[in-house]
Amino acid sequence: MRRYSWETGPFQSQYLAAFKHRNFRLFFVGQLLSISGTWMQKVAEGWLAYRITGSALMLGLVAFAWGAPAIFLSPIAGLIADRMDRRRMLMFGQAAAMVQAFTLALLTLKGWITPTRLALLALVMGVVNSFENPARHSFFAQLVSREDLINAIGLNATLVYTARVVGPAVAGLIIAAYSEGVCFFINGLSYMAVLLCVQVMQFEKRGRERRSLSTLELLREGSGYVKKNHLVRSLLMLFAVMNFAGVPYLTLMPMMAGVVLGMGATGLGCLFAASASGSLICGIFMAGRPEPLGLLKAVLVASLLFGTALFGLSLSREFFLALAVLPFIGGGYLVT
Repeated sequence: MRRYSWETGPFQSQYLAAFKHRNFRLFFVGQLLSISGTWMQKVAEGWLAYRITGSALMLGLVAFAWGAPAIFLSPIAGLIADRMDRRRMLMFGQAAAMVQAFTLALLTLKGWITPTRLALLALVMGVVNSFENPARHSFFAQLVSREDLINAIGLNATLVYTARVVGPAVAGLIIAAYSEGVCFFINGLSYMAVLLCVQVMQFEKRGRERRSLSTLELLREGSGYVKKNHLVRSLLMLFAVMNFAGVPYLTLMPMMAGVVLGMGATGLGCLFAASASGSLICGIFMAGRPEPLGLLKAVLVASLLFGTALFGLSLSREFFLALAVLPFIGGGYLVT
Protein backbone atom coordinates (compact mmCIF):
# COMPACT_ATOMS: atom_id res chain seq x y z
CA MET A 1 0.00 0.00 0.00
CA ARG A 2 1.33 3.41 -0.97
CA ARG A 3 1.77 5.80 1.93
CA TYR A 4 1.64 9.56 1.93
CA SER A 5 2.90 12.13 4.36
CA TRP A 6 2.18 15.81 4.75
CA GLU A 7 5.46 16.55 2.96
CA THR A 8 4.87 14.32 -0.10
CA GLY A 9 2.13 13.09 -2.39
CA PRO A 10 -1.14 14.98 -2.81
CA PHE A 11 -0.37 17.21 0.15
CA GLN A 12 2.18 19.00 -2.05
CA SER A 13 -0.73 20.63 -3.90
CA GLN A 14 -0.45 24.42 -4.08
CA TYR A 15 -3.89 24.62 -2.47
CA LEU A 16 -2.75 22.66 0.62
CA ALA A 17 0.86 23.79 0.83
CA ALA A 18 0.52 25.26 4.32
CA PHE A 19 -0.49 21.86 5.71
CA LYS A 20 3.11 20.72 5.31
CA HIS A 21 3.81 22.61 8.52
CA ARG A 22 2.88 20.79 11.72
CA ASN A 23 2.23 23.99 13.66
CA PHE A 24 -0.25 25.19 11.04
CA ARG A 25 -2.11 21.86 11.10
CA LEU A 26 -2.47 22.12 14.88
CA PHE A 27 -3.58 25.73 14.65
CA PHE A 28 -6.08 24.93 11.88
CA VAL A 29 -7.80 22.20 13.92
CA GLY A 30 -7.94 24.33 17.05
CA GLN A 31 -9.29 27.36 15.21
CA LEU A 32 -11.95 25.34 13.39
CA LEU A 33 -13.35 24.21 16.74
CA SER A 34 -12.91 27.57 18.44
CA ILE A 35 -14.45 29.77 15.72
CA SER A 36 -17.37 27.35 15.34
CA GLY A 37 -17.89 27.65 19.09
CA THR A 38 -17.64 31.44 18.92
CA TRP A 39 -20.40 31.62 16.33
CA MET A 40 -22.49 29.23 18.39
CA GLN A 41 -22.15 31.67 21.28
CA LYS A 42 -22.95 34.71 19.11
CA VAL A 43 -26.17 33.14 17.87
CA ALA A 44 -27.10 31.92 21.36
CA GLU A 45 -26.42 35.33 22.93
CA GLY A 46 -28.65 37.05 20.39
CA TRP A 47 -31.44 34.54 20.88
CA LEU A 48 -31.10 34.73 24.68
CA ALA A 49 -31.31 38.54 24.61
CA TYR A 50 -34.42 38.32 22.43
CA ARG A 51 -36.00 35.59 24.59
CA ILE A 52 -35.59 37.32 27.96
CA THR A 53 -36.40 40.87 26.80
CA GLY A 54 -38.14 40.72 23.41
CA SER A 55 -36.39 44.01 22.74
CA ALA A 56 -34.52 45.04 19.60
CA LEU A 57 -32.77 47.67 21.73
CA MET A 58 -31.31 44.94 23.93
CA LEU A 59 -30.05 43.07 20.88
CA GLY A 60 -28.29 46.24 19.80
CA LEU A 61 -26.77 46.85 23.23
CA VAL A 62 -25.35 43.32 23.42
CA ALA A 63 -23.90 43.59 19.92
CA PHE A 64 -22.48 47.04 20.72
CA ALA A 65 -20.88 45.74 23.91
CA TRP A 66 -19.27 42.91 21.93
CA GLY A 67 -18.00 45.08 19.07
CA ALA A 68 -17.36 48.57 20.47
CA PRO A 69 -14.08 47.80 22.31
CA ALA A 70 -12.45 46.86 18.99
CA ILE A 71 -12.96 50.40 17.69
CA PHE A 72 -10.80 51.86 20.43
CA LEU A 73 -8.47 48.99 21.36
CA SER A 74 -7.66 47.13 18.13
CA PRO A 75 -5.07 49.63 16.77
CA ILE A 76 -3.21 49.58 20.08
CA ALA A 77 -3.61 45.81 20.43
CA GLY A 78 -2.15 45.29 16.96
CA LEU A 79 0.96 47.23 17.91
CA ILE A 80 1.25 45.30 21.17
CA ALA A 81 0.97 42.00 19.27
CA ASP A 82 3.77 43.15 16.99
CA ARG A 83 6.08 43.73 19.96
CA MET A 84 5.11 40.98 22.43
CA ASP A 85 5.27 37.19 22.32
CA ARG A 86 2.26 36.47 20.09
CA ARG A 87 1.97 32.89 21.29
CA ARG A 88 1.68 33.96 24.91
CA MET A 89 -0.71 36.79 24.03
CA LEU A 90 -2.89 34.39 22.04
CA MET A 91 -3.03 31.83 24.85
CA PHE A 92 -3.90 34.51 27.41
CA GLY A 93 -6.73 35.75 25.18
CA GLN A 94 -8.10 32.25 24.62
CA ALA A 95 -7.97 31.49 28.35
CA ALA A 96 -9.82 34.72 29.18
CA ALA A 97 -12.47 33.97 26.55
CA MET A 98 -12.87 30.47 27.97
CA VAL A 99 -13.56 31.87 31.45
CA GLN A 100 -16.13 34.27 29.98
CA ALA A 101 -17.92 31.47 28.12
CA PHE A 102 -18.06 29.18 31.15
CA THR A 103 -19.31 32.05 33.34
CA LEU A 104 -22.06 32.83 30.85
CA ALA A 105 -22.96 29.13 30.67
CA LEU A 106 -23.22 28.87 34.46
CA LEU A 107 -25.42 31.96 34.80
CA THR A 108 -27.71 30.82 31.98
CA LEU A 109 -28.07 27.19 33.06
CA LYS A 110 -28.74 28.24 36.67
CA GLY A 111 -31.31 30.84 35.62
CA TRP A 112 -29.26 33.70 37.05
CA ILE A 113 -28.78 35.56 33.78
CA THR A 114 -30.17 39.08 33.44
CA PRO A 115 -29.99 41.60 30.58
CA THR A 116 -27.40 43.62 32.49
CA ARG A 117 -25.19 40.62 33.19
CA LEU A 118 -25.51 39.49 29.57
CA ALA A 119 -24.40 42.91 28.30
CA LEU A 120 -21.49 43.10 30.76
CA LEU A 121 -20.21 39.67 29.76
CA ALA A 122 -20.52 40.65 26.10
CA LEU A 123 -18.39 43.70 26.90
CA VAL A 124 -15.78 41.47 28.53
CA MET A 125 -15.65 39.31 25.40
CA GLY A 126 -15.34 42.42 23.26
CA VAL A 127 -12.29 43.58 25.21
CA VAL A 128 -10.73 40.11 25.05
CA ASN A 129 -11.30 39.84 21.30
CA SER A 130 -9.76 43.26 20.73
CA PHE A 131 -6.42 41.90 21.93
CA GLU A 132 -6.75 38.26 20.91
CA ASN A 133 -7.67 38.83 17.25
CA PRO A 134 -4.55 40.85 16.28
CA ALA A 135 -2.35 38.31 18.06
CA ARG A 136 -4.05 35.43 16.23
CA HIS A 137 -3.78 37.09 12.82
CA SER A 138 -0.11 38.00 13.21
CA PHE A 139 0.64 34.51 14.56
CA PHE A 140 0.56 33.15 10.99
CA ALA A 141 4.08 34.43 10.31
CA GLN A 142 5.39 31.97 12.90
CA LEU A 143 3.41 28.96 11.65
CA VAL A 144 4.56 28.58 8.05
CA SER A 145 7.42 29.52 5.77
CA ARG A 146 7.31 32.79 3.87
CA GLU A 147 6.43 31.10 0.57
CA ASP A 148 3.43 29.33 2.15
CA LEU A 149 2.09 32.35 4.04
CA ILE A 150 -0.43 33.42 1.38
CA ASN A 151 -1.76 29.86 1.17
CA ALA A 152 -2.09 29.74 4.97
CA ILE A 153 -4.08 32.98 4.97
CA GLY A 154 -6.38 31.63 2.26
CA LEU A 155 -6.94 28.34 4.09
CA ASN A 156 -7.68 30.24 7.29
CA ALA A 157 -10.25 32.39 5.48
CA THR A 158 -11.95 29.22 4.23
CA LEU A 159 -11.88 27.89 7.79
CA VAL A 160 -13.56 31.02 9.15
CA TYR A 161 -16.38 30.93 6.61
CA THR A 162 -16.89 27.20 7.14
CA ALA A 163 -17.14 27.76 10.90
CA ARG A 164 -19.67 30.54 10.28
CA VAL A 165 -21.86 28.01 8.46
CA VAL A 166 -21.45 25.14 10.91
CA GLY A 167 -21.54 27.08 14.20
CA PRO A 168 -24.90 28.87 13.80
CA ALA A 169 -26.61 25.79 12.36
CA VAL A 170 -25.48 23.63 15.28
CA ALA A 171 -26.39 26.40 17.74
CA GLY A 172 -29.96 26.50 16.45
CA LEU A 173 -30.36 22.76 16.95
CA ILE A 174 -28.84 22.82 20.45
CA ILE A 175 -30.94 25.77 21.61
CA ALA A 176 -34.09 24.08 20.34
CA ALA A 177 -33.20 20.78 22.04
CA TYR A 178 -31.60 22.09 25.25
CA SER A 179 -30.83 25.75 25.98
CA GLU A 180 -28.52 28.63 25.16
CA GLY A 181 -26.35 27.71 28.14
CA VAL A 182 -25.24 24.48 26.47
CA CYS A 183 -23.94 26.51 23.51
CA PHE A 184 -21.92 28.70 25.87
CA PHE A 185 -20.50 25.64 27.62
CA ILE A 186 -19.47 24.02 24.31
CA ASN A 187 -17.80 27.26 23.28
CA GLY A 188 -15.81 27.20 26.51
CA LEU A 189 -14.64 23.69 25.70
CA SER A 190 -13.60 24.79 22.21
CA TYR A 191 -11.12 27.27 23.68
CA MET A 192 -9.48 24.41 25.53
CA ALA A 193 -8.79 22.79 22.14
CA VAL A 194 -6.95 25.91 20.95
CA LEU A 195 -4.92 26.15 24.16
CA LEU A 196 -3.89 22.51 23.81
CA CYS A 197 -2.95 22.87 20.14
CA VAL A 198 -0.89 26.03 20.72
CA GLN A 199 0.78 24.53 23.78
CA VAL A 200 2.18 21.51 21.87
CA MET A 201 3.53 23.60 18.96
CA GLN A 202 7.28 23.66 18.51
CA PHE A 203 9.21 26.75 17.42
CA GLU A 204 12.82 27.49 16.67
CA LYS A 205 14.33 30.04 18.99
CA ARG A 206 15.06 33.29 17.23
CA GLY A 207 15.54 36.87 18.25
CA ARG A 208 12.67 39.29 17.90
CA GLU A 209 13.14 42.18 15.53
CA ARG A 210 13.07 45.49 17.37
CA ARG A 211 11.01 48.34 16.01
CA SER A 212 12.63 51.74 15.78
CA LEU A 213 9.35 53.66 15.68
CA SER A 214 7.19 54.39 18.70
CA THR A 215 3.53 53.42 18.94
CA LEU A 216 2.35 56.96 18.20
CA GLU A 217 4.71 57.22 15.23
CA LEU A 218 3.41 53.96 13.78
CA LEU A 219 -0.20 55.13 14.16
CA ARG A 220 0.69 58.46 12.57
CA GLU A 221 2.45 56.69 9.70
CA GLY A 222 -0.58 54.50 9.00
CA SER A 223 -3.07 57.37 9.09
CA GLY A 224 -0.79 59.41 6.84
CA TYR A 225 -0.75 56.65 4.24
CA VAL A 226 -4.55 56.49 4.23
CA LYS A 227 -4.81 60.26 3.78
CA LYS A 228 -2.44 60.23 0.80
CA ASN A 229 -3.95 57.20 -0.97
CA HIS A 230 -7.32 58.15 -2.47
CA LEU A 231 -8.24 54.56 -3.41
CA VAL A 232 -7.52 53.16 0.04
CA ARG A 233 -9.40 56.05 1.67
CA SER A 234 -12.44 55.49 -0.57
CA LEU A 235 -12.52 51.75 0.08
CA LEU A 236 -12.25 52.31 3.83
CA MET A 237 -15.14 54.78 3.71
CA LEU A 238 -17.24 52.29 1.72
CA PHE A 239 -16.44 49.55 4.20
CA ALA A 240 -17.29 51.84 7.13
CA VAL A 241 -20.67 52.77 5.64
CA MET A 242 -21.52 49.12 4.95
CA ASN A 243 -20.59 48.09 8.49
CA PHE A 244 -22.51 50.97 10.07
CA ALA A 245 -25.66 50.84 7.95
CA GLY A 246 -25.79 47.28 6.62
CA VAL A 247 -24.12 44.73 8.87
CA PRO A 248 -26.53 45.37 11.81
CA TYR A 249 -28.92 43.02 10.00
CA LEU A 250 -26.98 40.24 11.78
CA THR A 251 -27.71 41.84 15.14
CA LEU A 252 -31.44 42.02 14.41
CA MET A 253 -31.63 38.50 12.99
CA PRO A 254 -33.29 37.05 16.14
CA MET A 255 -36.11 39.60 15.76
CA MET A 256 -36.33 38.78 12.06
CA ALA A 257 -36.57 35.07 12.78
CA GLY A 258 -38.96 35.27 15.71
CA VAL A 259 -41.24 38.21 14.93
CA VAL A 260 -41.24 38.57 11.14
CA LEU A 261 -40.76 34.98 9.99
CA GLY A 262 -42.31 33.22 12.98
CA MET A 263 -39.39 30.81 13.37
CA GLY A 264 -37.61 29.50 16.44
CA ALA A 265 -33.95 29.01 17.30
CA THR A 266 -33.44 26.38 14.61
CA GLY A 267 -34.68 28.79 11.96
CA LEU A 268 -32.37 31.48 13.34
CA GLY A 269 -29.38 29.17 12.99
CA CYS A 270 -30.34 28.39 9.39
CA LEU A 271 -30.56 32.12 8.57
CA PHE A 272 -27.07 32.76 9.93
CA ALA A 273 -25.71 29.72 8.09
CA ALA A 274 -27.30 30.87 4.82
CA SER A 275 -25.58 34.25 5.05
CA ALA A 276 -22.24 32.62 5.84
CA SER A 277 -22.59 30.17 2.94
CA GLY A 278 -22.51 33.09 0.51
CA SER A 279 -19.33 34.35 2.16
CA LEU A 280 -17.80 30.88 1.91
CA ILE A 281 -18.56 30.51 -1.81
CA CYS A 282 -17.29 33.99 -2.69
CA GLY A 283 -14.24 33.51 -0.49
CA ILE A 284 -13.26 30.38 -2.41
CA PHE A 285 -13.87 32.22 -5.70
CA MET A 286 -11.74 35.20 -4.68
CA ALA A 287 -8.94 32.96 -3.39
CA GLY A 288 -8.81 31.25 -6.79
CA ARG A 289 -8.21 34.49 -8.68
CA PRO A 290 -4.65 34.35 -10.05
CA GLU A 291 -4.20 38.13 -9.97
CA PRO A 292 -6.05 41.18 -8.61
CA LEU A 293 -7.03 42.57 -12.03
CA GLY A 294 -10.60 43.82 -12.03
CA LEU A 295 -10.80 43.67 -8.25
CA LEU A 296 -12.07 47.24 -7.90
CA LYS A 297 -14.92 46.51 -10.31
CA ALA A 298 -15.76 43.37 -8.33
CA VAL A 299 -15.89 45.41 -5.12
CA LEU A 300 -18.28 47.95 -6.63
CA VAL A 301 -20.56 45.23 -8.04
CA ALA A 302 -20.49 43.35 -4.73
CA SER A 303 -21.42 46.44 -2.73
CA LEU A 304 -24.38 47.05 -5.05
CA LEU A 305 -25.40 43.40 -4.71
CA PHE A 306 -25.13 43.65 -0.92
CA GLY A 307 -27.43 46.67 -0.76
CA THR A 308 -29.98 45.24 -3.19
CA ALA A 309 -30.13 41.88 -1.42
CA LEU A 310 -30.42 43.58 1.96
CA PHE A 311 -33.38 45.58 0.67
CA GLY A 312 -34.91 42.31 -0.54
CA LEU A 313 -34.44 40.79 2.91
CA SER A 314 -36.29 43.71 4.49
CA LEU A 315 -39.30 42.87 2.30
CA SER A 316 -39.18 39.12 2.98
CA ARG A 317 -42.05 37.64 4.93
CA GLU A 318 -41.39 34.01 4.04
CA PHE A 319 -38.64 31.92 5.63
CA PHE A 320 -37.42 30.28 2.42
CA LEU A 321 -37.33 33.60 0.58
CA ALA A 322 -35.08 34.98 3.32
CA LEU A 323 -32.88 31.90 3.01
CA ALA A 324 -32.55 32.53 -0.73
CA VAL A 325 -31.58 36.19 -0.30
CA LEU A 326 -29.10 35.88 2.57
CA PRO A 327 -26.26 34.17 0.62
CA PHE A 328 -26.12 37.20 -1.70
CA ILE A 329 -25.81 39.49 1.32
CA GLY A 330 -23.01 37.40 2.80
CA GLY A 331 -21.20 37.09 -0.52
CA GLY A 332 -21.51 40.78 -1.34
CA TYR A 333 -20.14 41.76 2.05
CA LEU A 334 -17.20 39.35 1.76
CA VAL A 335 -16.05 40.65 -1.62
CA THR A 336 -16.43 44.27 -0.52
